[in-house]
Amino acid sequence: MLSTRTGRNCFGKRKENKLHPHCLRLSIHIDEGEYANPLGSRKGKNKMTNICFKIGNFDPRINSSLDRIYLALMVKSYVLKKYGYKKVLQPLIEDFSQLESDEGIPIKTESGVWIMRAVLVHVLGDTLALHDIYGMSGPSANMFCRICEISRNNLISGNFGGNFYIRTVESVQNALISSKDGQQSSVLYGIKTSCALHLLKYFRWPNSQTLDPMHDILEGIVPMIIKKILWEAVYRSKIITEHEVNQLIDNFEYGEAEMRDKPSTNFTKLSLKSKTNNLSQSAAQCWLLLRSFPFIFHEILKHNENHREIIAALLNITYISFSHKLSSEMITCLSDSVTKFHKLFRICFPTTNAINKIHHIIHYAQVCRENGPIAHFSCMMFEAKFKKSNAQSRTCNNFKNLSLSLTKRLNLKQINSISKHSYFADRPVIFN
Repeated sequence: MLSTRTGRNCFGKRKENKLHPHCLRLSIHIDEGEYANPLGSRKGKNKMTNICFKIGNFDPRINSSLDRIYLALMVKSYVLKKYGYKKVLQPLIEDFSQLESDEGIPIKTESGVWIMRAVLVHVLGDTLALHDIYGMSGPSANMFCRICEISRNNLISGNFGGNFYIRTVESVQNALISSKDGQQSSVLYGIKTSCALHLLKYFRWPNSQTLDPMHDILEGIVPMIIKKILWEAVYRSKIITEHEVNQLIDNFEYGEAEMRDKPSTNFTKLSLKSKTNNLSQSAAQCWLLLRSFPFIFHEILKHNENHREIIAALLNITYISFSHKLSSEMITCLSDSVTKFHKLFRICFPTTNAINKIHHIIHYAQVCRENGPIAHFSCMMFEAKFKKSNAQSRTCNNFKNLSLSLTKRLNLKQINSISKHSYFADRPVIFN
């Protein structure tokens, strides 16, 4: 079992963790995806919102399998928008309430009756999904951060955070009361409605903050920085052409295990000049491109020392963010690397407006100290899990009630996986 210190903020009261030391710590993940054929007038009709959960008590070596992610709910997105989270999640909330009660759920075993108890610890997902379920304004709002009260003007002016008030349960509650009484607008604090999951006894989202390094780093900061560096090298300094960029990426000797994530050679004039910050690469491809960037484009980095330094800082941030075991020295190094990255970003791209995710990484060290390695909150495994349901949707041939067909198929596969899996550890796991 994990130490009580790692679950302290999740339970709200330390005595509850002492009372039930073998309580399961659950994390749910929320994501939205398009199923079937998203073309023409039918586009969006089969868009689904999936909610999965995993058990945080297991060692990461065990939890790294996709079979350790369990489907809890699959609902059409337009139904969720019509009725809201409180009504759609009501059956799930009732199950969680029973699991977190003192009575728990009794399970008969050969050695007697075992009481199963569980508590919701974290909610994972991309920024849009978490803002929706927490009752916050959208990611483009003035108060866009879930952890602190930084404003959009501060971000644009180059103040990336670290010195703003941290959101607490009391501040969120006061913001809701002020908004309802008409004293303050919801725009001022970025809080619109109460969170549906606050119906649970122990879960309060300001006490169990998480940030996802996959969406923040691999799908946000990394493609943005790489695109800016390549744009300056191709069009401003004219050190290289877009054709040579593609040729260098294609000819680089990647490792055998990394060939499946080889970056696509799709760099064109339009893609480099576009105002968007994406590279049309998957998260795994962006990660591999970042790791190999100093070797592939070492000639480009020779001409600009700041570009070389910002890539090095970003490599260090990514390495620590995806490490499942951290020391206090590594967390301090992460904080220093983020500070260095922010300083270099202002120097390298003074006219570029920072995105929300550049601010998010300022909180990584704090999240690691309070809730453990931030790699545990990555959505990469959950995103891979949804590929299975997408594959099933192409073969089930039932689009009248797609959610029912998919949940039946996925749950049957999950039951088969559970029945065949051995849960005995081959060696002891020691927690510091």
